Amino acid sequence: MGYSGFEGGISGKPYKFGQGVYRFSPDLSDFEVVTNTSNNTWGLGFTEDNDIFASTANNTHSVFVGIPNADLDGVKGIPLKGSEKIDGHYAMHPITSHVRQVDVFGGFTAASGHHFYTARDYPSSYWDQVAFVCEPTGHLVHMAKIAKEGAGYTESDGWNLFASADEWVSPVAARVGPDGAVWVLDWYNFIVQHNPTPTEDRGGYNAETGEGNAYVNPLRDKSRGRVWRVVWKGAKEYEPIALSKDNPDALIRALSNDNMFWRMTAQRLLVERNNNDILNELYDLVDEKEVDSLGLNVGALHALWTIQGLGAIGSDEKATKIVRGALEHPSYAVRKGAVAMLPNTESGVDALLKADLLHDKNPTVQLAALLYFTESNSSQQVGEALYELSKEQSIVNDPWLSKAVYIASSKHDYGFITAYKAENPSPRSTYKKTDANAQNNLFQDASIAEVFAANYKGERPAEEGRSETSITTAKETTIIRIKTVQNEMKYDISEFVVKAGQPVEIIFENPDFMQHNLVITKPGAKEKVGLAADKLASDPNGEALNYVPDMEEILFSSPLLDPEKTVSIKFTAPKNPDIYPFICTFPGHWRLMQGQMKVIK
Repeated sequence: MGYSGFEGGISGKPYKFGQGVYRFSPDLSDFEVVTNTSNNTWGLGFTEDNDIFASTANNTHSVFVGIPNADLDGVKGIPLKGSEKIDGHYAMHPITSHVRQVDVFGGFTAASGHHFYTARDYPSSYWDQVAFVCEPTGHLVHMAKIAKEGAGYTESDGWNLFASADEWVSPVAARVGPDGAVWVLDWYNFIVQHNPTPTEDRGGYNAETGEGNAYVNPLRDKSRGRVWRVVWKGAKEYEPIALSKDNPDALIRALSNDNMFWRMTAQRLLVERNNNDILNELYDLVDEKEVDSLGLNVGALHALWTIQGLGAIGSDEKATKIVRGALEHPSYAVRKGAVAMLPNTESGVDALLKADLLHDKNPTVQLAALLYFTESNSSQQVGEALYELSKEQSIVNDPWLSKAVYIASSKHDYGFITAYKAENPSPRSTYKKTDANAQNNLFQDASIAEVFAANYKGERPAEEGRSETSITTAKETTIIRIKTVQNEMKYDISEFVVKAGQPVEIIFENPDFMQHNLVITKPGAKEKVGLAADKLASDPNGEALNYVPDMEEILFSSPLLDPEKTVSIKFTAPKNPDIYPFICTFPGHWRLMQGQMKVIK
């Protein structure tokens, strides 16, 4: 879902959301916004073990969706996000100079698609480890090399699968087809980006804004498109197969196919067939213990999800027993899948504790177990187990597991605090409520237990995203309200006036669809700061730094503000009357988004 968002009713319930990933049951009885992202979410992909990834416009071409929003509800004390930008590089690699972009110049400004290579016809280095992310402004399909790191992932540059010197080529999706080749959907359009609308000063002519905020341009093509098929020369000859609900034996066999396209198709048809006469064959598949080079047993995994899709878990005693047994399967992916579909009941909690998946050797399974406990009823036994887990350094050092322990502990707080106090009769918390706790690892300055205990007692860190400078003067504060302008990449005011040495509060609001900030520089330093901010686009820590360079030319700044958010910036105006520029330092934005603070005597 992109910035246009959705507002309306779904199965009689009101919803309003945008910019993120959502999921729903086929009959719409269940609907959930899984996580939010920072911009237009144009890509969605799944690994073979069912982890979720996305891509967005504007410098975030790979996002890992690790923790659903629902698990964050009611968790207080520290800032938490369920998805994280993981792309490890900035630049795309076009093979032509004919590239037109309005921001994130040379990088991913329109990333779309995030489909993994989930067949076995390409070389093994591709298998479930390369995601295809399209960048239509660069006329290419990027290969994102995705590697596991603890319970999360990293991304590195795999260069291009596909690139064209034809400046009309605009790939928007690339995914594995039934033959194991990669099929590329080419929008084939000369004009890709739709805003901001060009003006005489910005673009050389005054254009008209049309329907859907896209500026009117006769070069937009609405009649042509192409599909490309990218084949490895060493691939085995493709032998077409046919699947039908009338042939359940063939569907069962296809659950073990080496191409996930066929496995998913067979799984869907078996569920749509809605007949439990094949459950025993599915149970047999789950009981197969072989594991491939990726740690997968795809037949067992898809058999499990088919059992779940048929509604047998909970209604069929053997199905429930099979799922509990799968908690100890040799394949980590099967164990993880079993956790996801294990009934969240007292007996389910007991089964999970008995299997000891909180200490599973695979961090991905540990994360799944922790998220299971975020949705179970409060239990002293679980709380005590979480406390013991919180002391393990491997948990503290893993950004995802440490967050998940904190979240799960908040749902089992009595047992956790009881165990903590038993070991710490008079605890002295070393937890410091600082901005450092908003970084990847939330518990570098204190243990998870100390942070949790401090917040449990009602202590709260400073409001996230609020930047303040202490003002001791008794002078009256000048309040300035500044908004971004939707779809135009500019502020709603280009100048404001304050008196030298006077307290100032800027209330900065972002109703636009993309992230923005507001940075005030020294006189004449606008371009130097802007160019330094552009370099942060290629810095892996750039987003964490809010794309604000560490330099003396910057006087005051806001954090990077998500859409529909507001922040207050308080400071004392400089003593020297002059013109002080303000800009947005999101890479590329400063050239368009700028104004000036005029300081007078």
